[in-house]
Amino acid sequence: MQDLFSPRHPVETMKDLQGYVHSLRDTTTTSHLTVCGELKRRFIELRTNDKNIASSDLKYLINLFAEIDHLFFRNVLGRIATEEEHALYISAIGNFGQYLSLMFQERYGRNDTLLPSNSSIANVLFIIKGPFDLAHMSFVKSFIHGLSKCKHAEIKPWFAFLDADVPRSISHRAYGLSQLTVFDKLCRITAIIDEQKIGTTIWPSVSQNVSLYLGSRFAKQQIYWSARYRNRLYDTVDKYFFGARAEVTQVQYNGVSWRYGRFSVREWHGMSIVDGQSECLLSSDLKWSNFIQRKKAQGWIICATVSSERKVSSSNFRCLIAELLARNPAMYYFYTSRSAKCPMQNYLIQKGYANRFKKIDWIGRMSPILRMFDLVLDSFPVGASHALCYAVNAGTPFISLETIANLESSLLETVSPEIISGRIRQSDIGIVKTKEAYQMLANSLIGNNRQRELLLSNQKRFIEKTLSNAVGMYEDFAEHILQ
Repeated sequence: MQDLFSPRHPVETMKDLQGYVHSLRDTTTTSHLTVCGELKRRFIELRTNDKNIASSDLKYLINLFAEIDHLFFRNVLGRIATEEEHALYISAIGNFGQYLSLMFQERYGRNDTLLPSNSSIANVLFIIKGPFDLAHMSFVKSFIHGLSKCKHAEIKPWFAFLDADVPRSISHRAYGLSQLTVFDKLCRITAIIDEQKIGTTIWPSVSQNVSLYLGSRFAKQQIYWSARYRNRLYDTVDKYFFGARAEVTQVQYNGVSWRYGRFSVREWHGMSIVDGQSECLLSSDLKWSNFIQRKKAQGWIICATVSSERKVSSSNFRCLIAELLARNPAMYYFYTSRSAKCPMQNYLIQKGYANRFKKIDWIGRMSPILRMFDLVLDSFPVGASHALCYAVNAGTPFISLETIANLESSLLETVSPEIISGRIRQSDIGIVKTKEAYQMLANSLIGNNRQRELLLSNQKRFIEKTLSNAVGMYEDFAEHILQ
């Protein structure tokens, strides 16, 4: 047993944390309270001995924690289903990142009183986590598209890509930081803010390593802009923006005012980002495209779920997929998951469907793959959001289930005002109230191409009418920034 009067050096504590998180890869029975308790114990140990952290140690600790955070995302967050557990885990692991971020600002950055006096809140830096082709980047793309259409644009945006390539269409206003360590990324962001006189930083839909970047203050005004991650509210964030609705509105969540804005889900042909006719670029996308084409040529009806692995971990959802496969011998199923071992895969193999499904690890460009599916089966109780809009734009209809979680986080939240007002019937756009209704609708659609075409037509008409305001996101967000 360790001597309490001989505390370990912080580097040793973080290495121990790395080992513990790595061990969770093969653990399926540990409760969230146990995991959070273990994280808390190590965090207290780190805080207790922080006087021993030299500048060289801090650089090492920040880079090491970034690796640990990624491990935690893969080994823990990817396997849970409930929003409550997700929030607990994010908070527990995020304590380390926030603390290291504050130490970084104290030694290498600046405090509030030292922020550049000549900066302007109209000079905005979007700090992008993940590839720009991901569905939740629809907000940023809509903002850029609206900016290009507005004659009197007041905001001057810049973009920093933490771990992905810079899109050619905005390369003249963007910085690529993917080759840098996390510590060097933090240093570079600080320098960019000085160079461009940035007064506002915007963090769109970030999840991994978010605590390292949002743990302290980089600019006068910091905004968190999210498709659905409303389970983490940071003291360093001044405004929260959650989109989108057909009309401007706001909602209270955890005592914080969240603004909604109008945006466009159409894919913008003139921006060379991705569109309904775009082609696969990644070799992995090409591999899946060829495989799906072969299955279609063999006469299979291709159904798919485009959600993260934690969203397909519900036993009720797994059971429904198995029931659909049993009822529809011509159905072939794809779902997305980056986990090497996942409950859906094990369950379907146990049910005897090893030759009737495939797990897609990653989709680089959404539309070319999505347009090859015949029907998207949205996960529940937590579903997708803009991936469904992408599917419709690509020419594939979807089914989604009304749940409390979806009312708080998915496309259903976006369309609910239209449903409540009576302007649309949710059943007309493939949204059902019960698992039984979901199964019944899926069975009828899988076997009927005409019904799928009618559903797609309804969904396209609705999305075009309510969620395709070309300049709405820019105008609403510009007001939100500058007010």
